[in-house]
Amino acid sequence: MSGIWASVPTPFSATGELDPAGLSANVKHYSRVLQLTGIYCNGIMGEGWSLTLEERMRTAEITVSATFDASLRVGVVVTAGSLKETIRLARHAEEVGADHIIISPPPGDYDAVAIHRYVATIRDSVSLPIVIVEASSGGFGIATLQHLASRPTLVSAIKVGSTRDRVSELSNTHGEDLVITDPCECNWLANLVEFDMDVLYADPEPYLFQNANWLPIQSYYEAFLAKDVDAATRISESLRPIRALYDRMIMQPLRAGQSPVPALKAWCDYLGLAAGPPRLPLVPLEPDARNELFSALSALRPDAAP
Repeated sequence: MSGIWASVPTPFSATGELDPAGLSANVKHYSRVLQLTGIYCNGIMGEGWSLTLEERMRTAEITVSATFDASLRVGVVVTAGSLKETIRLARHAEEVGADHIIISPPPGDYDAVAIHRYVATIRDSVSLPIVIVEASSGGFGIATLQHLASRPTLVSAIKVGSTRDRVSELSNTHGEDLVITDPCECNWLANLVEFDMDVLYADPEPYLFQNANWLPIQSYYEAFLAKDVDAATRISESLRPIRALYDRMIMQPLRAGQSPVPALKAWCDYLGLAAGPPRLPLVPLEPDARNELFSALSALRPDAAP
């Protein structure tokens, strides 16, 4: 696993149905315009919680089939309400040609041994690599992570969503056996320098921050690979203003236990990506908040306007 990945939204029609054409067009944009290494679907940003099993499978099918070229890889979040459903989604992801599956903790309270049994059962059901998700909320706790990470044949990668201290801890203890990733784009250059973390397994930043005329994340990654850390740093620093807006609109609600999806979908609308409304019980941004976001984006990157 290397390069730039992003967690992608699920576009809906005005009536709340899946938008296959919009999803396919978005995948084309991620691949041909943004030149991303990979994407992953049906997660928090993809409103996976709102999708039926059939819709989740349909989304995975469309996403994989719409990659347009073999260079864009796809991960699929498969955690469901029951282990049986999770295995069904995992096997389906393998059948349609996904690159790997992503799992978060199952509903309910379980100790590390039970979680190990849960993950092992999924692993024995498919041949795809498994990425597990750690977070300050909604992910595996550190004790369980350490238990799973100490068994490198069980999982392939850990997406660390809490703190850089946790990234450092897991990189130092398990970085030789597993891919340790940090989804925060603002940390990637430091992680490249400190841990040689050759993958940005990000949330929405790669498609929210970049467009056909401006690929700063790709540019500072290429500068780093060329061993020009000074140039990489200058390019990375240019993202400070848009990172501040992202933190206010996406990360602050997430840290407060609120969904960032309404703001995410409004931001996608601004960029001309298919989005549609969020699904109930979420509602679109209020008009004033939407207009404020659009004005802020236009002031930050005029060339990003549709």
